[in-house]
Amino acid sequence: MASAQANASSAFSRPPRVPLIRRYPFLNFTVPIVLLTSGLGFWVYTYNNGVRSQKRSASLVKSLLFRIRSDPRTAGVLDENRHWTIDTAREVEGTMNNVKGIADLAMYLKADGTDKFARVEFKGRRQSQDLWDVEKFTVEVDGKQITFA
Repeated sequence: MASAQANASSAFSRPPRVPLIRRYPFLNFTVPIVLLTSGLGFWVYTYNNGVRSQKRSASLVKSLLFRIRSDPRTAGVLDENRHWTIDTAREVEGTMNNVKGIADLAMYLKADGTDKFARVEFKGRRQSQDLWDVEKFTVEVDGKQITFA
């Protein structure tokens, strides 16, 4: 009877477990490298998009865009029938420090429905909470340049 139980238990026993790395030796090197590069790529992508969206949504950038849209001098250069927005394919270049009150920016505006672009450059220092000392503020479209300061 004991031999019958031994035969029955050995018939249903599992084979010994072999670690994956021993069965597939290339995983020893490949898996950590793939995980590392995937994680690093995800971190760089997330950080880059965070910085870009933070610059695009800054109050200074929104104020510049409002000033450009509402100024009568830009009506002749910018097509009034088009809605101009910040070009999301390109980044807002330059530095902007709201704590120190320093800005040196360059960005592109894009007209909806066309391939027309306008380059905006701004350089200035903040004198007080709401007042900026503007050194350079220009909008250039198709070779025509409008200077605000």
